Amino acid sequence: MIVKNEAHQLEELLRQVKEVVDEIVIVDTGSEDGTLEIAKHYTSLVFHFPWQNDFSAARNFALDRARGDYFLWLDADDRLPEESVKKIAALKDYFDGEKFFSFILEDLKGGSVQSRCYQVRCAPLRRNIRFRYKVHEELISSLREAGCREVNTNIVIRHHGYQDPDTLREKMKRNLRLLLEDFAIRKDDVNYTLSLANSYLYFEQYERASGILNDYLRSENAHGCPRRALIEIYSLLAYIEILKGNRSDALRWLVKAEAIGVEGKIEWYRLGCAYESLGELTRAIRAFDQTLRAPYILGSLPTIPEVSEWEVSLRRSVTFYRMGKFLEAREALKEAIKFGTGVKEAVTWLFQHLLCLKEYGLVERLVIEEEISKIISYWESHFYRGLCLLFKN
Repeated sequence: MIVKNEAHQLEELLRQVKEVVDEIVIVDTGSEDGTLEIAKHYTSLVFHFPWQNDFSAARNFALDRARGDYFLWLDADDRLPEESVKKIAALKDYFDGEKFFSFILEDLKGGSVQSRCYQVRCAPLRRNIRFRYKVHEELISSLREAGCREVNTNIVIRHHGYQDPDTLREKMKRNLRLLLEDFAIRKDDVNYTLSLANSYLYFEQYERASGILNDYLRSENAHGCPRRALIEIYSLLAYIEILKGNRSDALRWLVKAEAIGVEGKIEWYRLGCAYESLGELTRAIRAFDQTLRAPYILGSLPTIPEVSEWEVSLRRSVTFYRMGKFLEAREALKEAIKFGTGVKEAVTWLFQHLLCLKEYGLVERLVIEEEISKIISYWESHFYRGLCLLFKN
């Protein structure tokens, strides 16, 4: 582990791992709180490393002080469910010096999972296996060069990250600065391109985000780009154009993304939501239909958790209502209820979503629709009508 000012959360993680690992190596990069005292309670292997604006340098310093056959790396804001601790202990039976293991990283915010992906967390401890790059550091390239074989596991790590918005913003500023310092050596890497573009998007620098993505597409590297990464680039470009109000350009990128050959549930769902926002309702229905049939595919790129079938059905219902296909809309609403959402909750979601889409006339019509009016109360019907009047004015 590398740590700095983690006294408020370090001990909880160390209690989780102390029984399953053979040694704990902690490298401090300049703590000014009680981090060192907590660390020394769990291990004598506590070292100081002056911060050099380089996460890989600090992590590799830690690797140089470890003495095992394999290493597991963690951050202080990671948490291991009880089942994950047991699975990590069992993982030792598969250590042969050639395999490395990716865990399922769940990024949490406000207690709920925002994204999931596979991330290398456990690998052979060898001199030629090292972290690379100043930020968003990775092991995969040196592991592949060493001839090691990846094994995806179902071991879950929950990463809580920064919850305070001001702290998060400062972290994102730091990350963007470090990403740019690595530009010359990483610009050909699609994962780097996506990280840099998403950093620009966080700061609402849409032209820079679009520029870095288009530069990659014009490069020779785009020809060998994995399909899912290419779909992610096209989807991000469409999202940027939607934010800028460029409907035709957004639609062009979405059609290119779909033409590649979308396979995963989340990719289809995102396409459906984007088509819906552009008023491309037939395309949206097709994408939502595919969402219900497609598998949930987890990879190295962060993706949202598996979307529930009831939410997809509700989006189909909204889209059918907007198309004037009321019979199909009511059937989709019934499907959503069958998939597990409550009747009242489904109708409330329906109205709120239509209001967000500024479909005020449709809300006013649905309020008096016989099947809907049975579900909502007299006061709720007046409330939604009032909202429509308020927003229209």
